[in-house]
Amino acid sequence: PPATRAVQAKSKIGSQEQEKKRGILAALDRGEEEKVRIVAESLIRLRHEQLAVDMLKLLLDNLKSRTSSIINSKDPPADLFWALGSILVCRRHFSTQIPELEEIHKQLCNKYGKVSMDQLVDDPEYVHPRLTQLLTVLPPPAAEVAEVVRGVAAEAGRAVPQWAQAKAVPEPAAPAAGVGRSAGGY
Repeated sequence: PPATRAVQAKSKIGSQEQEKKRGILAALDRGEEEKVRIVAESLIRLRHEQLAVDMLKLLLDNLKSRTSSIINSKDPPADLFWALGSILVCRRHFSTQIPELEEIHKQLCNKYGKVSMDQLVDDPEYVHPRLTQLLTVLPPPAAEVAEVVRGVAAEAGRAVPQWAQAKAVPEPAAPAAGVGRSAGGY
């Protein structure tokens, strides 16, 4: 079942998290500040994915508990729009780890129509805002990156780099036009 696969995906993300922590520590040891930031961003994205998978599991459990109302309805139940839209957004991100999401999408499209299901995904009103935030590809704020670096360093008993020591970390200077990141972080 997809909920079980979600738990497996979360476990895999957990192992990747440990690998990222080791990468941060190794870059700290070598004094590679930019590498530390990059790996910390990657760790933050993994943690966000873990939270998104947790939400997905709850949404799938909710969907499973409402199977009979779905089977007996001609239109998607209005109180499930939000759950359906959120599950289908997760499908875009986790279909390789949780292939059953493709089957759920197919069944919902067969039942209610592809256009109807695509509208749920495309309308932010029907997708959990926290889920959208967790699955964004924008870089995290510099303060969040610094917090993660401080946490990983403290957990391992290592010195925290100067740039990550302050609670309010200034955003690094923007790169030249057309270079680097376009929004968020640094």
